[in-house]
Amino acid sequence: MNQLLKNRDREILIHYERFWHTSAAIVEFTARAMMTPKPIFVAEFPPNTKDEDWVYATIGTSRQALPNSALHKTLPRVELFLYSRQRSSQISEFLAGMASYPFVNRTFLSMGDTIPGTNSIMSESTISDVLLTYPYFEPVEFSVIHHKDKTHTFMVWVTPIYPSERQFVRDHSWDALEDLFREAETDTSDFGRKPVA
Repeated sequence: MNQLLKNRDREILIHYERFWHTSAAIVEFTARAMMTPKPIFVAEFPPNTKDEDWVYATIGTSRQALPNSALHKTLPRVELFLYSRQRSSQISEFLAGMASYPFVNRTFLSMGDTIPGTNSIMSESTISDVLLTYPYFEPVEFSVIHHKDKTHTFMVWVTPIYPSERQFVRDHSWDALEDLFREAETDTSDFGRKPVA
């Protein structure tokens, strides 16, 4: 287990390892923005079988409650994760940037929200935006981490999407985009995929 992780950060890693086994690497990111929790770690978990994805997950985002979350009765403390068909250090950097987003922009996050990206998820892809959803493909008990200090962390699945798909969500709904993904049998962990909208 990574010796840098203390208290609730360590509890988060233990939670991840319960579902995804041992991490391949844990990378530390220190955001420049004053309001962002420091540091943010991103752990990467290798596939357990050839049919599974790499999983990238933040550790440390939940050290602070999201701005305005109490006012809007939304998710107070979150950690983010995403699935990827391939391993890339660029994905860790992208996810760490997404973890900083609500603190830099002084905003809360809710399921179904979309976030515009400034850079693509990786150099081989033009996908830059994300959709935030429930962790549908994980067991129910994965979705909330219960900490010893009686606080809770909610897990949010970050699905990388194209700007055109983000616009589709704005015009229709996130459920409508997910319907398109199902109809097209889209593998959203493939960052070279074609857009569905």
